[in-house]
Amino acid sequence: MTMQWLTIAVISGSAGIILYGFKMMVVRFDRLIQEVQGLKEVTVSQDAKIGENKRRIDGNDSRLNDHADRIRKVELKQASFH
Repeated sequence: MTMQWLTIAVISGSAGIILYGFKMMVVRFDRLIQEVQGLKEVTVSQDAKIGENKRRIDGNDSRLNDHADRIRKVELKQASFH
């Protein structure tokens, strides 16, 4: 009978250790998932900033083209007077 109790104790202890290991793996995966989600938020934020900067650059290009058109018109008017 003592051997049976010893076997049960060893099996129970082993099962406890295995379950604790699984629990720690779940905790680590949970932390990893949270970290990845944080990185996704940073990526989305950076993408938004990149989009905003691209719109600014496009707007600046448009304004530069407008100024260049005005300068050409002035140059054409001046050339027509000479």
